[in-house]
Amino acid sequence: MIVSRRTFQAKVGKGGAVIENLKKTQAIVNASGMQAGRILTDYLSGATDRISWELEVEDLSALEALMNGYGAMGEQIGPIIEDLYALIDGASVEHWHIVE
Repeated sequence: MIVSRRTFQAKVGKGGAVIENLKKTQAIVNASGMQAGRILTDYLSGATDRISWELEVEDLSALEALMNGYGAMGEQIGPIIEDLYALIDGASVEHWHIVE
């Protein structure tokens, strides 16, 4: 199993808006029957206004297929993602292997 985590650094005071943006994206993804993952926020630690979007997938090929599925939804998700860009200073991506 792989955890894919994308952490967004929101502009100061824009964390709530980023969360709402990701919730809109998740609603569209869920409605399509695809996995939407979960949203996490920092809890008074490290840099503030950080929001993570985390997914668990079987392997990297499953992650690639999921990302391709998101890409195919560009007409629905594209405008929401464009709005997200105005709310963040950047993002980082991590892929973690789950040890069981």
